[in-house]
Amino acid sequence: MRYYVTTDPHASAIELVYADVLARHYRLMGARVRFLGGGSPALRPMLSLSYNVFNDSDASTPWYTAGMSPSDYQRWWVSSDARVHVIGESSPQPQLLHSSDTICVCPDLALPEVESWLRKYGSDAVRWWLLRSRVDGQLVPMANKDLHNSLGTFVDRVTGLVHRYRNGEPPPGGNWPSARVAPALARFDFVAATDAVQQLVQDASAYLTQSRPWELADPDEVLANLLAACRVLANDLIPFLPDLATRIAEQCFALSGSLAPARAVYPRLKK
Repeated sequence: MRYYVTTDPHASAIELVYADVLARHYRLMGARVRFLGGGSPALRPMLSLSYNVFNDSDASTPWYTAGMSPSDYQRWWVSSDARVHVIGESSPQPQLLHSSDTICVCPDLALPEVESWLRKYGSDAVRWWLLRSRVDGQLVPMANKDLHNSLGTFVDRVTGLVHRYRNGEPPPGGNWPSARVAPALARFDFVAATDAVQQLVQDASAYLTQSRPWELADPDEVLANLLAACRVLANDLIPFLPDLATRIAEQCFALSGSLAPARAVYPRLKK
């Protein structure tokens, strides 16, 4: 499968994040993806975007095809299996070539302070807020509640237990199901998709509490399943919070026979 993901030339932060989530998700599904978007050049690295090409120019042909070689135009635009256009509510509708073309409409959200938020709080908190709520004043409380208290605490507890009971050596085996994000992203429901990730954390945290591995004579099976949950979480988070996903993976995969020294994957934010 080949996917082409585009945004408006003057895309806002929320449009860029929506498009990036979709591009990363399609790549995880095994598709070849070309993600071409606009937006402020300063926002691109700050939002941790996985773009291929950006183009700020306006053109008489669809702007996202301007400047492409004839072979690339044929391969990525005309012959793509699917084209997804991420636009704001007030943006003009893009040209649709085939029935497989879809449009993901974002709320119109002017956030002149988003760059200062990114510098102060990081991409994880800002991306999570854009995907989940966008309620004024909730960026830091939401990040602390969801990413520090819930997700971060769970991962930190699991890796801490592996260090405590196995000197950092991961137990063999382990299994945990992935979050069901695909159905939600297929209908561009980013809240439901992130709900699925949160449900994974809640289920795994409940399993940790109920199994009480610190009271077991042999906690290896439970620890293996918990560590598998952390690894699945790292993978499932890639489309939404790629930086946090990387930090979780660094804590949960043993590259030299044992886990890396334990450290908090998401420290509490201060306003």
